[in-house]
Amino acid sequence: MRHDPLPATGAASARRCTVGATDSFALVTVTGAATFTGVPNGTYRDAVTGDVRTVTDGRLAVSAPGEGKLRVCVLNGSGWVGADGPCPK
Repeated sequence: MRHDPLPATGAASARRCTVGATDSFALVTVTGAATFTGVPNGTYRDAVTGDVRTVTDGRLAVSAPGEGKLRVCVLNGSGWVGADGPCPK
């Protein structure tokens, strides 16, 4: 798997956690945009915004969230975390 943060500011990472029958996979970008390649196909939900994206070619491009903000795209995630409003709660 590969991820290319664009532009050079910000950070991006992919994380997988498997415990028993639970297999969790998330793509995270902070401040800058990122394009992730070689990721599992499926439905990704942003835990911050609730945005839903479908990956069919192993590639997911995530737009720049803004200075100090993040996007957390979770494979087969249930949706965003917290209450609706200007800041996640």
